[in-house]
Amino acid sequence: MSATRSLLCRLLCCLVLLLSFVRPSAAQSEQEMFAHVDSANFVKATLMIAAPSTATTQSVFGHAFLRMQCPSADLDYCFSFETNDTQDFLAILNGTYDERLVCAPTKEYVAQYIEENRTITACPLNITMPEGQHLWQSLDEASMLPVYPFHDYFHHGCAQEIMVFIIGAIEGNVVFDKQSEVFGTTVLTIGHNTSSPSSLFRFLCAFMGSTDASDRLLPPAERCIAPYVLPEMLRGARIVADDGSDRLLLRDEPYIYYQGGPMDNGSGLLPVTVWLGLLLTLVLVVSLLEWRGRMPRLGVRLLDAALFILYSGISLLLLFVGLFSTLSAISGWCWTMLIFNPVPLVLLFLGRRLGWGQRVWRRIYLGYALWAMLYILVMLGVGNHTNAEQILLVAVFVSRCLFLYSDETMKKYTTPTARFLSLDTEDLVPLSVQDEKGKDIGIGTGGGQNTGGWVGEGWEK
Repeated sequence: MSATRSLLCRLLCCLVLLLSFVRPSAAQSEQEMFAHVDSANFVKATLMIAAPSTATTQSVFGHAFLRMQCPSADLDYCFSFETNDTQDFLAILNGTYDERLVCAPTKEYVAQYIEENRTITACPLNITMPEGQHLWQSLDEASMLPVYPFHDYFHHGCAQEIMVFIIGAIEGNVVFDKQSEVFGTTVLTIGHNTSSPSSLFRFLCAFMGSTDASDRLLPPAERCIAPYVLPEMLRGARIVADDGSDRLLLRDEPYIYYQGGPMDNGSGLLPVTVWLGLLLTLVLVVSLLEWRGRMPRLGVRLLDAALFILYSGISLLLLFVGLFSTLSAISGWCWTMLIFNPVPLVLLFLGRRLGWGQRVWRRIYLGYALWAMLYILVMLGVGNHTNAEQILLVAVFVSRCLFLYSDETMKKYTTPTARFLSLDTEDLVPLSVQDEKGKDIGIGTGGGQNTGGWVGEGWEK
């Protein structure tokens, strides 16, 4: 039934478009024909924005679609990029999902967002009748494709592709003002600044993103990554015609088509910076208690294991995505691979095989800490490569490595040393056993004054 309705929709649209392109007689110019037609009533195009939702991964930034109307023919349809089903996180990262441009009656299409209680914002476009006809025809042709050719969430998302159709139909150039730079000029900065402070994407932006996402400045039209901020980004955009005339891209101020509930973008949870701050505090407290000798060895082992698993998980995810993803924004070289990489896993394997002692491991801890701090300082000075989440995350591992390198921390896990002058004599006298601070903690026995002997230096727990 839905397939039949979609086919009927396309046929009606094509019929209207064909009739609109019928040439008048030679005595009647095209301008004269248009003078008798209210273009706003003949073809109306409205950019529609559905509020973010955490129900699906691809909707965490909202959803953009186009509403095309021909009031004189009683036509009212929405064109939207849709996937076959809810895509999982890895499918989005790898670009292994299919989508297509669908056409559906407006009342029927927006009903799903009304049912989800998601606010819908309408942005009427200031286009002429020929531009509206061109736009409708392009959308209708694309909706006939069984699968849309692009599957890139970062460079070909719904908002970006809708803008491609709009700009392609306009006779002239779309000029964006400084408002388009408010949320950033790279994929990484835009993703960070438009995601919820407590969302998973905010955490991923702390360390994920190839040089395509971190170093390449996006043209204004490609900065329309997050749909829900489009009304603000497009507010000052203008259309400049070839003859020099210009007009605003939006015909009227954006308005609320449907008022839903509060924006569901995960903002009800604690921000990522708070979680990372708590983790950093936990590491510092545990390390301090360890240094004071008041932390059970099991607790220290559990903390170190959890940190190592977190580090290794991030490193392997970066490696997997960098090697196998088809999306340029996350595949290939990523600057954070300099501090998040599988090298510690390799060192752990080698250390166990070769029996490295504490001296070797302490040098490794210090080396990593210095390298990570140098990385942060350099990245802070060369552009938008760092943010608060990344700095806190690196600080967690740096602080722990510095404590593990500390001599005082290591000494707390070395038993007190007792010296024996001889064991082969009957002339034994009591000897005082002291810790590293000179405090008497026990009584032992030692050889008499007539004996030679050897020294036992103690052992590690």
